[in-house]
Amino acid sequence: MSGVDVLGWCAALSVIGISIPQLVLLLRTRDTSGIAVTTWVINLGTYIGWLSHGIVLNQWPMIAPNILGLGATLAILYALMRQRKLSFMRLYAPGLALGALMVVLDLFIASSAFGIAAMIPGCISMGRQGVELLRSPDVSGVSTASWFWQVTTQALWFVWAVLVHDPGTTISTIVSVIVAAVVLAIRVFRGRGWHPRTVVTEDALG
Repeated sequence: MSGVDVLGWCAALSVIGISIPQLVLLLRTRDTSGIAVTTWVINLGTYIGWLSHGIVLNQWPMIAPNILGLGATLAILYALMRQRKLSFMRLYAPGLALGALMVVLDLFIASSAFGIAAMIPGCISMGRQGVELLRSPDVSGVSTASWFWQVTTQALWFVWAVLVHDPGTTISTIVSVIVAAVVLAIRVFRGRGWHPRTVVTEDALG
């Protein structure tokens, strides 16, 4: 096994850390406070897209973790649907449509087109969670560990993509790691008691 293969599997194992801690926290506490639904709807589509991209490249370090991540995301969406009484179509249909679009771009256009397609919804997904962290009075339902692994994963995939000359993954990850780091920083500061002016208090909501 080459050094690139080892790096790919390290990145693969890191992907598991993105969704699994959030799922475990949800199952343990049933607390969805501060979780942005849009983030996980988009995540559904991007996991489908990255799974397809891994199949196209025949890269098991990309295929295996995205299967697990997709399963965890489906479970998280199901928990959000039950806890917040949301419709099945609202949660699953947009993500499935996004995934289908990413697959089409990857198969019939170019890897770079896929990279841009993956970067935009990925950044929107992470940015939406950042906004929710800035405005929600309670962020205890958001897993800090998930966002730590998000940053780690994006950084590892960026290095791997450069080494294997995969433009799609390179384009996507270089931007994603920056956005994920910002979201992680906000979550850490909120966990330490920081309350930005954008927080919507219960009095304001009432």
